[in-house]
Amino acid sequence: MENQYGMCTTCNQPLTDYQVQFDRRVERMSYLPMGDAEYQAIVSVLYGEGLACYCNKDCACLGIQKELFDRGIKNTGGSIGPVTSCAKCGSIIDMAQPHVHYVKMEVTVKKTIADQPDRA
Repeated sequence: MENQYGMCTTCNQPLTDYQVQFDRRVERMSYLPMGDAEYQAIVSVLYGEGLACYCNKDCACLGIQKELFDRGIKNTGGSIGPVTSCAKCGSIIDMAQPHVHYVKMEVTVKKTIADQPDRA
């Protein structure tokens, strides 16, 4: 029987409802003033692409390091801006302009009513 969630990108074991996902996104930040030199950062995701799914944090750590290395990207920890440096080339990035962002997310996949078989 095929696993409903797929297989871990690192160890090829079946995924469960708990997963660590790794995505590549094109984003643009907006900044709302909140007072003296403070602001609220708001992200707009313009495009998203799922790159990998992992069964646990250890597999994710290994897999994400490889994904970033293969793309020539240093894991710098990032910043929400409004200005930061590129993790690939080091140049200055205006976060209010579209830019590429890689994100790791721990998720629990939940079935919706639409995913349930018909009970007719």
